[in-house]
Amino acid sequence: MKSFINYSKKVAIIFLIFISIVFATTMSVEAYRIKFFEVITEIWEEFTSVVFKNKDNINEDKLIPINPIYIPDNFKIIEHEINSYEQFIYWQNDNGIEIMFEQAKITANSIITDTEGIDVEELLIGEQKIICFTNKNVNQFYWNDDNYTYTIISEYDKNELLKMVKSIIDKR
Repeated sequence: MKSFINYSKKVAIIFLIFISIVFATTMSVEAYRIKFFEVITEIWEEFTSVVFKNKDNINEDKLIPINPIYIPDNFKIIEHEINSYEQFIYWQNDNGIEIMFEQAKITANSIITDTEGIDVEELLIGEQKIICFTNKNVNQFYWNDDNYTYTIISEYDKNELLKMVKSIIDKR
């Protein structure tokens, strides 16, 4: 039974990582180049919608990586991918728990996430709004600034993940 639970958690994490990759791809296909966006976030009982609308000129700048300063103890990078429009970093600890971080350029697009039956929280770190989804002990944090969207997903301790989020926000 315990192995089934561990297997289920890994399947859930892989699914969430897949959804995040689809999100990043969707966000980056249309323009890559648009600099300023108005972000509208609406949370309903069954789904969450994030809409990015073009607000200013075209920006052809490449992604400037912003990585977390804080990494929980005993986590080591197992994969790091970066290109002109997005980056992914995966850490893993000795227990096999993974943390996924994504930074992607904002484009004029939207995403709708099924949040039925999932705990959804809006958090503030300073003046930065963070959306947190928790489902079956997997925490997902989403936020953005004028140029990038950021995502952290893991089943690791929520407070430790929030420290990672804060270290990124404070670095900008």
